[in-house]
Amino acid sequence: MSAKKKDINKNMSNDEFYNELVPVYLVKDNDRYKDDVLVTVNGYNYQIQRGKQVMVPRKVALVLEDSAKQESYAQSMIDRFSKRD
Repeated sequence: MSAKKKDINKNMSNDEFYNELVPVYLVKDNDRYKDDVLVTVNGYNYQIQRGKQVMVPRKVALVLEDSAKQESYAQSMIDRFSKRD
């Protein structure tokens, strides 16, 4: 992150930071990842289209990032325990 970007973020309130629009791209295929993704943050629903870059509030992008991390961890645990057999 550039020094200029850091300075901008220092001057932002928490609300401004988490509501700032950021780009996200969700993979689309014709199998598991074909439907839009619904994200709910503090009672607000966001429908995220797959297969194209869209701008969403940073708080939504962070939820999507956490979800991907949790899914990856869960899959690694499944793989780990399925190798025990």
